[in-house]
Amino acid sequence: MSTENSFIPESYTAPTSGGGYTKLKIGDNRMRILSSPLMLWVIWADKKVTRIPFLDSNNRATPKPPKPNIEGASVKHAWGLVVWNYETEAIEVFELDKQAIISALTSYGKDPDWGHPKAYDIVIKKTGTGMDTEYAFVAKPSKPVTDDL
Repeated sequence: MSTENSFIPESYTAPTSGGGYTKLKIGDNRMRILSSPLMLWVIWADKKVTRIPFLDSNNRATPKPPKPNIEGASVKHAWGLVVWNYETEAIEVFELDKQAIISALTSYGKDPDWGHPKAYDIVIKKTGTGMDTEYAFVAKPSKPVTDDL
């Protein structure tokens, strides 16, 4: 029953795929970071993920959580970022756990000539598969965000 005051339209159905998360493909992945990072500990255990804040309420780093005693479990430091993905032409959440890329973004973000990456596009190049996967980072020259973004 639909009324003018309905909370959800009668025709609404939740999406079943996509999820709004950035998936890096083989080759160049161009994006524009739109937020500061949300720093996390990401714990994978028994095919489930738990995310814990990396910084406490006083902006101090929290200790690395213990790795669960489950085969295949892992604990990684990661960033959660809101990005514009040029490939999908959508705003997405990018969970970044590649420390080489985090390190490069940290350096660029602290460099006064570059600053916050919302002022420039980045390209993450993915090559290889499985244990042979490698990532490279390139910052593009600064340019304003376009109106469509």
